[in-house]
Amino acid sequence: GWVIAPTGRAPRGGRVVVTWAHGASGLADVCAPSKQADIASGNASTTGPAGYGAWMPMVQKLLDAGYVIAATDYEGIGTPGLHPFGVGESEGRSVLDAARAARGLKAAAAARKVLVFGHSQGGHAALFAGELAASYAPELRLLGVAAGAPGPDVEHTLPFVTSASVFNGFNVAFVEGFHAAYPQFDRNALEASPRRSRARRSCLRTTRSTSRR
Repeated sequence: GWVIAPTGRAPRGGRVVVTWAHGASGLADVCAPSKQADIASGNASTTGPAGYGAWMPMVQKLLDAGYVIAATDYEGIGTPGLHPFGVGESEGRSVLDAARAARGLKAAAAARKVLVFGHSQGGHAALFAGELAASYAPELRLLGVAAGAPGPDVEHTLPFVTSASVFNGFNVAFVEGFHAAYPQFDRNALEASPRRSRARRSCLRTTRSTSRR
């Protein structure tokens, strides 16, 4: 992940941390926020493999307001192993770990106070971060959670795996993610091997467009 902090003197007591849970980008390492070389400069592409540039105006406004921004890659994106896409416990812990990482950087002057924000997959992650905060990261003081467009209804989305739906890429990621967390989960009954292989090496924009062909 990454941490961006404002320049200048921090207020007494430190800066409030906004831990940002990014939306669904994919399973491949190249999809991770920390793999986008230009993201900290504010020049991240809106049309690249992950499209994080669309969120940079929000990040800049938060920085201008004096917040520290911490962004997780999520478990398994940019690091060894497969990302447990859609598995709330993993996502929530990753979001809280990003806030912990910010507090570990002396130059960030990050306070215990934390706000959580996420959209799409990040909305799902934000909700779980809120549920887990008291037990998993009791040293943090959670001020609030904002969850936009969370997608937790797996039971009703998985049937689209075998359809020509625009959501195919997401559901392939769901199947792979749940198999990563729960190896006993029978992914072969839900999706073909070629689509799984594409999902592991590409971002969702590519997976979705390929699935519609």
